[in-house]
Amino acid sequence: MKNLIKNKRADARWLSPWMIINWVLIIGVLILISYMFFSRQGDVRAKESQVLNTKLVDCISRGFSLEDIKKTDFNVYNKCYLNEDLFDKQQIYYFDISIEDNSAKQVLGLTGGVNWKTECAYQIQKGGTETKLPQCQSTNIFVKDVKTGITYKLVITTGSNQNGMA
Repeated sequence: MKNLIKNKRADARWLSPWMIINWVLIIGVLILISYMFFSRQGDVRAKESQVLNTKLVDCISRGFSLEDIKKTDFNVYNKCYLNEDLFDKQQIYYFDISIEDNSAKQVLGLTGGVNWKTECAYQIQKGGTETKLPQCQSTNIFVKDVKTGITYKLVITTGSNQNGMA
C-alpha cells in the first residue's frame, strides 16, 4: 500500500486560472437562468376570466327559467358552485349577468364582486391591452325559457384581477 502513493505533490490542474474562470462562468449562468425563470410573473387573468365566463354561461343557460332566477332565494354562487368569498371579500373576480328580452330591454341583472363594469367594457373594446386593469371576457347567447318558451339574450361579462405565477 505504501508504494501506491508515489507523488505527493498537489494537483495543480484544479487551481489553474482557466479552471477558476470556467467555474465562475458556470455558476454565473446558473444564477442568471434561475433569476430569469423565478422572477417572471405569469398573467393568468385572461384565462381565469374565460374559464369563469364559460362556467357561468353553462350554469345559467342549462335549464334556463327566468321565473326561477327572479325568486328571492336564488343564489348564483350556490347554483354555479362559485366561492362567494373570492368575489365579495377578496375582490379577485367579477361577473355581470344581464338578461334581456327581444327588444334589448334588460329584464334582470345579477352582479358579483367589485363593480368593474366600466373597466371590463374598456378592456373588451381594446382587446385586453391594458395590463393594469382586470382582464375581462364577455359572451352573448340566446336561451329559451324552459317554462314559457320565450327567448332571452344573456350577456355575461366576467373579470379577473388576480396575478399569479405561471
